[in-house]
Amino acid sequence: MQTRSLVDFGELSLNRAMRIYGPVGDLSEVGGRYYPSKAPLMSFAAVPVYAVLRSFVGGRPGVVPEIPLVFFSRLFLTVFPTLLALLLVERLLAQYVSLAIALAVTWTYALGTLAFSYSLLFMSHQTTATLREVIESNGFRLESLEWLNLLGIPGWFLKSRVLRRRSVPGFQVRLYDRVSPLLARLESTLALPVGMSLLAVARATPGAGVDR
Repeated sequence: MQTRSLVDFGELSLNRAMRIYGPVGDLSEVGGRYYPSKAPLMSFAAVPVYAVLRSFVGGRPGVVPEIPLVFFSRLFLTVFPTLLALLLVERLLAQYVSLAIALAVTWTYALGTLAFSYSLLFMSHQTTATLREVIESNGFRLESLEWLNLLGIPGWFLKSRVLRRRSVPGFQVRLYDRVSPLLARLESTLALPVGMSLLAVARATPGAGVDR
């Protein structure tokens, strides 16, 4: 929804977009404006995908159906990055072990973990799996890479995997908005082993040909 709002109206808030496309869950309210309560990586990444699709069907808000938008967003932003991640894993392993072992480990990761499931969903988990390698191979020095929102995992698993719900009730969103600042302060004092979001801070290295 935020992708549509960015392209259709040039706005981060979802108010006008929801009037056209209908309400969505997982929202945060600030001064009467509604925003997604999730990290915005995929919303921004899907902007060119939606913009191209919209240009083919008239260039007006509301003309791109949900199914092609989700399909092509998943294809370019989760499926292809997952394939790239697998290629990088295989090449990295092949430097230390035989090609047969490298391929076996890569395929085990691809099909024996949640990598396959996440690659078919419009979520940033598999996209961020390639983040470190892409950063360091393009002239940047990674200064920090840390997980966020560890405590959100049980709630997400219960809601999405167990209860199979596609939206979050309003009272749960308001409750989360109240407690999330406290949780963020708590997490900032810990080195989380895993989380629902990944934050990277990188600096351009001298001679890399990129702006600092």
